[in-house]
Amino acid sequence: MPVLEGDGWTLWESDAIALFLATQKPGLLPMDEKSRADVTRWMFWAASDWDPACATLIFERFVKGFFGGGQADPAEVEKGLTKFHKAAKVLNAHLKGRKFVSGDQVSVADFSLGAPLIMATPAALPLQDYPEIVRWYAQLAALPAWQKALSMGQMPQAA
Repeated sequence: MPVLEGDGWTLWESDAIALFLATQKPGLLPMDEKSRADVTRWMFWAASDWDPACATLIFERFVKGFFGGGQADPAEVEKGLTKFHKAAKVLNAHLKGRKFVSGDQVSVADFSLGAPLIMATPAALPLQDYPEIVRWYAQLAALPAWQKALSMGQMPQAA
């Protein structure tokens, strides 16, 4: 669980931390209210729809095996696939004609939505039917900051 601590103050919850840090770095959180609301909307959607959809497949197809928890439960995988496809259709349609989630500039919403995709390969996330997500994530993954974060550690391999 991520935690940000400093000056006798503690903040937990990854998106809250990301929003706070985005206020410290101009450009990651738009200044105008409507654009900022759009970024926040996508972060809320990530937390309520996208992350749970990805998390089910990540847990069943990777985490369980990595930690010796046995094979993926086919019923849970099917539930995860249903949630994933429902959410992926929304995100894929939204990304059409857009460079990033909330326009032409990367924002904290892109980081929030992109985070589970670092597990796309080990969790076999079915991205092949979602070319806009694949295109968008490739742009995100090519950013120097994203590359730097990825290089800080190797992705664990399933047992």
